[in-house]
Parts: sequence; C-alpha cells; structure tokens
Amino acid sequence: MEVLQFPNNQIEKHFPDGRKEITFPDQTVKNLGPNGDEESVLPDGTIIQVKPDGTK
Repeated sequence: MEVLQFPNNQIEKHFPDGRKEITFPDQTVKNLGPNGDEESVLPDGTIIQVKPDGTK
C-alpha cells in the first residue's frame, strides 16, 4: 500500500488491488474502486455512492 500525504492534510491510500481511499481535510472519506465505483462518507455520516455510469 502506498500512502500520500499532501500539505492541505489530504491523505490518499493506494492499495495493490487498485482501490484508493482519500481522506479530505474536512474528514470526508472517498473510496474509489478499481471498476469506477465511488463511495463518499461525509463527516455527518451521510453516504453517497456513485456507480461507474454516473448514477447515484
């Protein structure tokens, strides 16, 4: 696993299977799947899922 930390405190974790987990400064966490799926977990607990075709 590769971990990248940016000056704005964004942290990206890149996994060997192609997944990525990005933690933003506001503590939003975005998970990106190798097939294009996206899942964002907002600080208030709201979960937003986006499929590769753009549908939520």
